[in-house]
Amino acid sequence: MNKANSVIASPSSKRLDQISNNPIRPSPFEKRAARREIVHEPSSFLKWLGERKRALIWFITLFTFCIVLCNLEFITKKEVVSKAGQAAEQANISLPFSEGEQLIYDVYYKKLKVGKSILTFHGEKVIDGKNAYHITFSTKVPGLKDVEEIYADQQTFLPLRVLRQIDQIGSFRTTINEEYDQKAFQVRIKKQGKFLSKKFTIQKKAPIHNAILLPYYYRAKPAIANDQKFKVTLPTADFDVVFKGEETISTYLGEYSTYVFSSVPAKFTFWLSVDKKRIPLKIKSLTVQGYSLIIRSIGSTKE
Repeated sequence: MNKANSVIASPSSKRLDQISNNPIRPSPFEKRAARREIVHEPSSFLKWLGERKRALIWFITLFTFCIVLCNLEFITKKEVVSKAGQAAEQANISLPFSEGEQLIYDVYYKKLKVGKSILTFHGEKVIDGKNAYHITFSTKVPGLKDVEEIYADQQTFLPLRVLRQIDQIGSFRTTINEEYDQKAFQVRIKKQGKFLSKKFTIQKKAPIHNAILLPYYYRAKPAIANDQKFKVTLPTADFDVVFKGEETISTYLGEYSTYVFSSVPAKFTFWLSVDKKRIPLKIKSLTVQGYSLIIRSIGSTKE
């Protein structure tokens, strides 16, 4: 019998020499082959997993990205809603006056009653994509009717736009349009009459105020400081507004304790009620005209 035929084929079983019946030790080549067969032969599951490893990694990556993206979107929306709600709540709390507030004044020249003025807070309105407060101020005296529509910044009460219409007896109507660029400290003015049209720009060195809005600025402040001095820049004048103290005044509605504010140099004085609403009860011009506005009624257009 051939010697090669005496070796049992299976490398894992014991091999015997058929002549001497002694075990035959496997060769190094046979040992390496046996190890490769046992250690490196993957199972069917591992084969399937290996074949789909790249696809599985992409799926896990995509799934994780989607979760993160959804969480970010939820957090962002939650923060936006929260901030919007806080801003609205803060606006409602800080303003001591509400939409529709209407203050009616008697107009006096010296001590003679000559007309009526109406100051109305109309609430919020969008102007050029920006939320603003809409306020109107109308005055009617013999021979003159003056109506102003004012749009003010909600944070600073600085004017954004002023539309004014003046009707005088014996003259044609005049309209004045003021457009404010508070970042550039400019106001562009267009004055239109029946036969005359004029455009010009006024440049200042600071944000530009409006005299009618000054009482609202002080009304919206959380507290009145005794030593407070406020720098005011109007299109045609610069001055300081200072707190002068407290004073009791008499009006058609009775006596009121008031905060008194006056300009330096002397242009005007106004009195605000000593309560949470700080209603402007009296406004007095200190110029040669000497006009005064004294409160007649406090109401609302919503009633």
